[in-house]
Amino acid sequence: MPKQNKSFMPLSEDEKTELVTKYEFVVNYYAYRYRYLDLDIDDVKGWGYLGLVHAINKYELNREEDFKGLAFYHVKTEIYRVYFKKGANRSKKTTSLNSELFDNGEGSIENTLADEDSLLYFEIKQIAEEALFEESNLLKKINMDYLFTAKELGDLSKEYKIQEAKLKRILRRGQGLIKSHLYQNEIIVDYASKPTEERKKKEKIINHKEIPIKDFGKIRYLSRHYSNVLQENDIAILLNTSAYMVQQLLDYPTYTYLTSKPDSSIKEKAMRYIKKKYPETIPSEVTCYKEVYA
Repeated sequence: MPKQNKSFMPLSEDEKTELVTKYEFVVNYYAYRYRYLDLDIDDVKGWGYLGLVHAINKYELNREEDFKGLAFYHVKTEIYRVYFKKGANRSKKTTSLNSELFDNGEGSIENTLADEDSLLYFEIKQIAEEALFEESNLLKKINMDYLFTAKELGDLSKEYKIQEAKLKRILRRGQGLIKSHLYQNEIIVDYASKPTEERKKKEKIINHKEIPIKDFGKIRYLSRHYSNVLQENDIAILLNTSAYMVQQLLDYPTYTYLTSKPDSSIKEKAMRYIKKKYPETIPSEVTCYKEVYA
């Protein structure tokens, strides 16, 4: 009989719920990161929550594991697994069984075939590398780091000594190339060759000024305390950005946004704005609401 894991301690339903609530930001993090592939954000979140369940099951078997690490790994892996499984069948490339999978030379195909998650990771990483094959080493490294690690723009900017504005241009080009590669190889099949007028309009709007990180706390404050008065367009006016950018941040919040503290320095400006635009509303009577990320 196999030895029972001494670290196994069943989790109560309350403990499981607490873990889901505490680490659902990981689901939002990856859902936001991969939205450029024209995915239905609710579908991606559903896959991500399934990955979170896998992480909880794994943690239950061994409480000595780092749950945050498990959450990031299993959420990302489940999103990858379902997304690429749903794609159209593509030609399979023959790879030598003796070829090594990773740059550091660890693990051959034989060893990896037994590990479905590792094989999946290799397959997806290979697709990205194929899409960026003809690009500069710098573009490839930056895009691979962004997609396959948890590094934020600020981290990449410091590591590669590149301003964030230029970094974003590099990432946009890389993401565009990967997306095109997925379409051309029928991994994504629901692509319209000619963009609709609505899509053109969105692409034009998306070029508006991006929201600086220092304003994240102000948006959290406004969305918490004035949600029944202020719309996305109002918040955009107060922060000198576009309603589209505000909506994107609220619908697909980043980890940086979720961990930012509400900034009440915008309160007086917001109250003056409300009195002027919505005179029938008394700002002091505006109720607070619970912020929703799902």
